[in-house]
Amino acid sequence: MTKENALRSYGAAALAHERMTADGTVEPGWSGPADVQSSFASWYGSATRLGATAEELGNAVEVARAERKADLIERENEVRAQDAARADLLSDVATAIDYDPDVAPW
Repeated sequence: MTKENALRSYGAAALAHERMTADGTVEPGWSGPADVQSSFASWYGSATRLGATAEELGNAVEVARAERKADLIERENEVRAQDAARADLLSDVATAIDYDPDVAPW
């Protein structure tokens, strides 16, 4: 195991731990609070045994936070693209059947 891998895993576990302690939510991918707590402690121990400093541990959390934000933005953009495609498709269908909401029978 490298220090870099330990720091990366520590950052992910630390974010999950923060969220769990803040609002009691266990993020997807974790089996429960004990899993989060155990991983957090384990990766902290591994990183510090490999010589990680407090600054490196803090930076690992910030990197994990930035990666999570980028993933959320990417997922949001995918949803927006899908919504736009659906709207275009509905518009094309409405045009094809010459739909006019003012004269629709319903």
